[in-house]
Amino acid sequence: MSPELVSILVLIAMFAAATALPVNMGVLAFVAAFVVGSVYTDIEAQDIALLFPGDLFVLLVGVTYLFAIAQSNGTITWLVGASVRAVGNVSR
Repeated sequence: MSPELVSILVLIAMFAAATALPVNMGVLAFVAAFVVGSVYTDIEAQDIALLFPGDLFVLLVGVTYLFAIAQSNGTITWLVGASVRAVGNVSR
């Protein structure tokens, strides 16, 4: 079976597992990348890790952390309330 087809089947299995079980899909994808990459191709684990976009990961973690802080201190609630007051009653 080709690595492309195996990747698609693993992706479908990941979505099914993440839907049925309380697991993080990102963790499943990370494990699946190493399994598919090392079993169905000749790529070594170190090379797979080097292909991981570290800059994007840091950016996503930072933005997620920023919004978590904004949610916990009430900034998001205030911003939504201020936005709704600014728009006013928009009825058609």
